[in-house]
Amino acid sequence: TTCLGSSSTFTVSVIVSGGIAPYTVTLDNGGGTQSGAGPIFTFSVSPLATTTYSVSSLTDALTCAGSGSGSATVTVNPIPAAPAPTNNGPKCEGSDIQLTVAYVEGATAWSWTGPHGYSSTDMLPTLANATPDMAGNYSVTVTVGGCTSPAGTTTVVVNPKPITPVITA
Repeated sequence: TTCLGSSSTFTVSVIVSGGIAPYTVTLDNGGGTQSGAGPIFTFSVSPLATTTYSVSSLTDALTCAGSGSGSATVTVNPIPAAPAPTNNGPKCEGSDIQLTVAYVEGATAWSWTGPHGYSSTDMLPTLANATPDMAGNYSVTVTVGGCTSPAGTTTVVVNPKPITPVITA
């Protein structure tokens, strides 16, 4: 399994027996053709969509045709869209700030980052007893099918409490 747009290369192996070497093996779906003594042929493939590979032709040195069985499937998953996080601010210092993001079907992980090294793997983290230095941009990514989305960002605003006034005569 890989993610759409990644530069992953996969190996599909074909084992040939019988007949007389050298063999010529061709995979379907763009897997390519190789010739040689075998008995193992290794094809490097980088599909752009989910693809199942199998032997489309096999011949030996006497041009006798062989048949193959089995197949190898490389699954290519899409990259999820960037989430659109929000928060319940602006809030006053000392309040709790709730970071939110919509549920994504099939999501297996959420990763939040923010000011001063903040990180969380909760889907809906809470910034408890917020202080003004917790204000700033909070970003989240979501992982679906092993593929991680681009980050979405929300800006948190924490207003400081008023300073206790000093009364003078």
